[in-house]
Amino acid sequence: VLFVGRFVPKKGFDKLLAAQCDDYQLVFVGGDLPGESNEKVVFLGKLPQLQVAEVYQAADVFVLPSEAEGFPLSVQEAMATGLPIITSNDDGYRRYNFDTKLMYLLDNPVADTLHSTIAALVRDEAQMNAMSAYSRNYSEHNFSWKSFLSGLTSLYDSLAV
Repeated sequence: VLFVGRFVPKKGFDKLLAAQCDDYQLVFVGGDLPGESNEKVVFLGKLPQLQVAEVYQAADVFVLPSEAEGFPLSVQEAMATGLPIITSNDDGYRRYNFDTKLMYLLDNPVADTLHSTIAALVRDEAQMNAMSAYSRNYSEHNFSWKSFLSGLTSLYDSLAV
């Protein structure tokens, strides 16, 4: 279970850390090392972007229980990698019309909610596969260069007099 972001309360780092258990391993990337790694929790700290991409590819699930973030780049990167997503239900996500059966948006996630959601998901291979396919497909259709350029061209065309 991967977390990418600064190790600060706003990112929900502490909530996810408190959700550790024997059912899965937590991997944290992106901040100053707050502690020692062990079997359940691995702190990789700050990594070059190419290594972060490799960590995304090695993960099974992405979790970011952040507060007031909008749509963080780390979630977009995880979707592009095809990871199932568990994150906070932020108003910034509304305009994207995510399928909440295939992308878990939790209201005010706390350690217990995170733990139960993650544990249930990692035991459900069919749901993991469906969420993974959804993330990748959504990313390809909404965040690819082709999609971006098409939208930009449409915007310019609408502004032309």
